[in-house]
Order: sequence, then C-alpha cells, then structure tokens
Amino acid sequence: MGPDGIFGNGDDVGEARLSTSPKHESEPRIKGAKIVWTRAINELAGWDRNEDVFLYDLGPDGRFGTADDQGPTQLTDWPHSQNRPGLDGENIAWSDNQASSDADYDVVITPVF
Repeated sequence: MGPDGIFGNGDDVGEARLSTSPKHESEPRIKGAKIVWTRAINELAGWDRNEDVFLYDLGPDGRFGTADDQGPTQLTDWPHSQNRPGLDGENIAWSDNQASSDADYDVVITPVF
C-alpha cells in the first residue's frame, strides 16, 4: 500500500494486510473481489483446533483500502474446525468438523452476500 492508503495505485510499495490478527491464518482463496481464509481461534486438546472461516470483500471497485471494502467478516463461529474454504464468486464452501471427529467432516455451502 502506498502513501494514499489505497492498494492498487501506482504508489504501492509492497504488500497490504487484510487482517492483523495474532492468530494463525491460512488457506486464502480469492475470486474476483472476495477473499476467504481460515483463522485458528484457539487450540483444543490433541489434534483438534477451533478454526473459523473469514471473508473480506474488496467492494465493487475491487481495490483494497477503499471506502467500499467490507471485512473482515467471520462467517463461522462453531465449535471445532471449519476450514479449507473455497469460492466461485456466488457461493462459499468449506469443510466442517462440528462433530469433533477426525473422520467426520461435512461440506457446507452458502451464498456470497
């Protein structure tokens, strides 16, 4: 991002951060002006951790740091992990482990709002 505070202009000098959370964030995906990723909310016992899916919308102009941006928005807030998000521009899907079993993942899909 450059001195004007808008990412995508000619004055950019590096990368821009969508999120400054101290938590582990991974699995970013982008389609058009929508970006989804996973954030580890907290570590649970053993292999399990509570991961949630987040969305950032760059708005109609498709540029980061402008007034029409929305986010980050937390899409999931359930026990255990919701991860591996993907999107196609109209829908967002992710793996959901609400059952807290290594072998019991469901796939959830929701429209992009």
